[in-house]
Amino acid sequence: MEAFKRNIYKYLDGTCQYLIPLYQRTYSWEKEQCARLWDDIVNLHKTSRKGHFVGSIVRINEAAAAGFTKAMIIDGQQRLTTLTLLLVALRDYAVQHPSCGVNPDKITNTLLLNQYESGDAKYKLLLTQSDRDILTKK
Repeated sequence: MEAFKRNIYKYLDGTCQYLIPLYQRTYSWEKEQCARLWDDIVNLHKTSRKGHFVGSIVRINEAAAAGFTKAMIIDGQQRLTTLTLLLVALRDYAVQHPSCGVNPDKITNTLLLNQYESGDAKYKLLLTQSDRDILTKK
């Protein structure tokens, strides 16, 4: 097993797709857990800190084909999904408020989608079937 620190932007950047295996529970974070993460993010900004430990993400890489890696998320699905939803919200906010200084296309094309893939492979995070439609329609 190998452990390393990774910024969430660097984790989602690149061509890897993260899959949630069928045996994992569906997304279940409630407002309380999301609010705690959001408060941590706001506190980071207020204190000008550069990073925050959101917990571990355990993954198993599958075979890579032509530079495209698929990885099953064994632990950290709830956090990774919530961070992805926050990126969707940030992107949508930036579309509505172009002067905010955030590039919505960059979020979409580097952090949410594998822009050169098609079908399900284009999504950076592919949830279990029961949750998939909600996220892919965002």
